[in-house]
Amino acid sequence: MDIIKAAKEGDEDAFAQLFQQYRPIVYHLQKKYYIRDFDSDDWLQEGQIICYQSLKAFDEKNGATFGSFFKRAMENRIRSLLRRQHALKRRTAELSVSLEEKMEVEGSEFLVSSGFEEPYALENLLIREALGDYESIFSSFEKEVLNAYLLGESLEDIAEKKSMDIKKIRSAYDRAKRKIGNQMNDSR
Repeated sequence: MDIIKAAKEGDEDAFAQLFQQYRPIVYHLQKKYYIRDFDSDDWLQEGQIICYQSLKAFDEKNGATFGSFFKRAMENRIRSLLRRQHALKRRTAELSVSLEEKMEVEGSEFLVSSGFEEPYALENLLIREALGDYESIFSSFEKEVLNAYLLGESLEDIAEKKSMDIKKIRSAYDRAKRKIGNQMNDSR
């Protein structure tokens, strides 16, 4: 009890000794529960924080031992972290909707309501998908033009930035589109 009293009065060495004594509780709970992205250092840090908070709140007159009080507080903290982890996971899963599902339910109309022009958005989607599968078919210039276009730049803006004739930019863009179409037809 003297170590608890000394730690409560602000003796850092006493607190370090107290935590060392009750550290196995942290290890036991670490084996019992899994918290995503928590490593051993996180568990120990959380254990020290809860040990300190438990020390400040502990009253021996309530009939509990410090060990059981700390264990209960640590377990409650871990359960809170797990609830938060699961709540974030559920919320993310609830908010995510596949593009196919969105197209099926709302048709392509959702593209217009989200600020995209439908033909541009659909064309952009097709090109992005094809780029991932057929990137090796494009020349480096065609890739540059497509990447800029997919980032929302108009062909005129691309030509201006590259100080090139719009006809060359449009030609590279058209060649890339043709290559995508050919590859898509060949893969059917």
